[in-house]
Amino acid sequence: MMRQRLSGRRMVTWLLPAMMVGILALAGCSAGSTTAGTQPTPNATTILQRATAADIKDMTFAINVTTTAAGQVLTLTGTGKIIKNPGRAQLDVGTTVSGTALTFSVITDTATQAGYVKFSGLSLPGYSTTKWTKVTLNAANGFGADTSQFTDYSKLNGATLVGAETINGVAVWHLQGKESSTGTPVTSTATPADTTADFYFRQDNYYPAKATVKTTGATPVDATITFTAINSGISITLPAASDIQPAA
Repeated sequence: MMRQRLSGRRMVTWLLPAMMVGILALAGCSAGSTTAGTQPTPNATTILQRATAADIKDMTFAINVTTTAAGQVLTLTGTGKIIKNPGRAQLDVGTTVSGTALTFSVITDTATQAGYVKFSGLSLPGYSTTKWTKVTLNAANGFGADTSQFTDYSKLNGATLVGAETINGVAVWHLQGKESSTGTPVTSTATPADTTADFYFRQDNYYPAKATVKTTGATPVDATITFTAINSGISITLPAASDIQPAA
């Protein structure tokens, strides 16, 4: 069984790459705009400029991610929220592995470069399901976060306007571009670690409505984020020291 093969530390970080790819890559579309402008059909550059100019303070979203980890195809569903100041993100997702329902919560804090993980549905020696485990944010452990990336479209290569569409009765502009897994712009010819990103911005105010990301390579990811609220005044509180357990 999978629970017998994975150590406590590996299990804690097992699903983090997939979850963080979803929240970080998709959160790139977290910028909106305060004015919609008057152009009936703006080009991709104009849309991104208006999106980047927005004053987005916070956002909430629903997320669905399909990926492959430890040789198994996993589907994760849940909710998330992001606040710009201080730069924090929280993701709460669930999945099923070998018939066992698992839930994971992840909080990242850019200022301290710290992440916090909590899970349930597992019985791991040395780990409490009621406490958080603290980890360092870095690419080496698959746990990276930089909220400054959330409004940075400079790494989106060759963005094009796919067309005008409708999502939940709201008119949106559909943009598509490519970005490598390292954030370095790539050419239109796909490489093993390329990411194709689709952004959907409202036509009336250029707030994000939806985003999808598809990453190829050794750990493929197919993720969808649907934004549910923007600038609603949410907050993200870091775990208290008494609620943090040492990593096993």
